[in-house]
Amino acid sequence: MFPELRSPAVGLCALLGLLTTLHAQEILPLNGVPDSGSGLDGRYWQAGVKTLDNLDDKGGAKDIGLKIIRGAHPTGVFKSTGLSYQGGNDLTPIRDWLQADGDSYDGAEGNMDDGLLSFTGYLRIDAPGDYDIRSESDDGSILWIAAERVIDNDGSHGAPGPSPDGFYNFATAGLYPIEIAWFNGDWTNDAGDHGGANLNILLDGAPVPGDILYGAGDVGAAAISISSLSAEKGDAGLAGRYWASEPKGFEFGEGAQGPVFQTTPGDDHGIYMINSEPDGSFVSTNVNYTGNDLTPIVEWLAGDGASFQGNEGNLDDGMVQLRGLIDITSAGWHDFNSSSDDGSVIRV
Repeated sequence: MFPELRSPAVGLCALLGLLTTLHAQEILPLNGVPDSGSGLDGRYWQAGVKTLDNLDDKGGAKDIGLKIIRGAHPTGVFKSTGLSYQGGNDLTPIRDWLQADGDSYDGAEGNMDDGLLSFTGYLRIDAPGDYDIRSESDDGSILWIAAERVIDNDGSHGAPGPSPDGFYNFATAGLYPIEIAWFNGDWTNDAGDHGGANLNILLDGAPVPGDILYGAGDVGAAAISISSLSAEKGDAGLAGRYWASEPKGFEFGEGAQGPVFQTTPGDDHGIYMINSEPDGSFVSTNVNYTGNDLTPIVEWLAGDGASFQGNEGNLDDGMVQLRGLIDITSAGWHDFNSSSDDGSVIRV
């Protein structure tokens, strides 16, 4: 079975021109932007106990950090006005770990035991040139600039880590998209001592000044997601992807399995699949699809079926992801509704 996705409360089906696929991360000019930024946009996840070994998928069952960041709703959000968080350990509460930024935290409480953080936004560069960048982390961290992976210091390790150093040539002045992913595993020795939980980003050997860190809201730009999303472009409509699982691979609340888009072990196989190669792709211009288990994907997509590319299957143990941007011209609260069979999740 598969979700029938509808959003009548905001009229998505009628406002097709407001839906656009994601565009590549762009270096923004400095003209018209504030002289200083408010900080990077931060997100925090409390993963399951002893579930994290790596950010990247290296083939292990616990190599799920980026999968959670890309596919799961965060436990909380915050503003990062500095990129130096040191002195904590596994049991440090998230608000305390964030130090001065803790007052901006909004969400459920948690600690750094199997904690996972994402920092996204823009780095202001007034003087172009070559810069050394360093990510000292306990445990793993990865840093991207303008969708280029500059530092890969992934893995379970103490600070500074095996590969904390990177280098980037800022060819022109501007606001450069920056993304940092960091996780802290669960480590305790025989004496009961807990491992450290530290992240320290340096630019040319010095702490990164808070006023050169800009969130998406500072510049009126779309929020940045982990760089795998950055390459997608398209016409009006959401970028759609389709997967077909093995028989009984998904049980959206109908069996003992329960949800599939959670970070809880056993309820996370939807997140795993979202970060695998899809069986097909399409452009969704009408978020209103109906059918049954045996409906072929091209027929289920109705008018959007002509845009489908890939291996055609049906909706029996199928999954679809739609992502992109919606142009909201009226500020304020908006109601969303997803009438689906089976499970669906909307994130804004």
